[in-house]
Amino acid sequence: MAAHVTIDSSSLINLLSQQRDLYGQLQALTERQTTFIEDGQTEKLLSVLAERQGLVDRLSEINEQLTPFRQSWDRICDALTEGDRQKLRGLLEDLETRVADILERDGKAQVQLHAAQEAINVQLTEVSRTGQAMHAYHGGTSGSESRFTDHQG
Repeated sequence: MAAHVTIDSSSLINLLSQQRDLYGQLQALTERQTTFIEDGQTEKLLSVLAERQGLVDRLSEINEQLTPFRQSWDRICDALTEGDRQKLRGLLEDLETRVADILERDGKAQVQLHAAQEAINVQLTEVSRTGQAMHAYHGGTSGSESRFTDHQG
């Protein structure tokens, strides 16, 4: 039974290490995302979002592989060596820090995107009003004939 637990603990540590590395990559992409939002680089932002989706898909796969470990968490933790317990604790703390950082940055990015959307809405409203004013100024005509022509000759 001890060998089975050892395999489980090394598999668990391996999966959590993979997860930590993927979250590290996600952090880097989040930084790039913020830069592209600030600079208004839509094409690059979309590319980063696509990369992020790939990482999120991989994280979901690992999360599924972690399900059996969650179901027997107490048994596994009780059977860990002190060294493995420390590794596990360090990994979990690192994961928590990375996830919190990503969530904070994503929250800020969402606010930036919302502000940019509002600015575009204001600009579109102004363009619409300008077009309406120009139309009203021209009296709704197509502009092909002058309104102030002396037709009597």
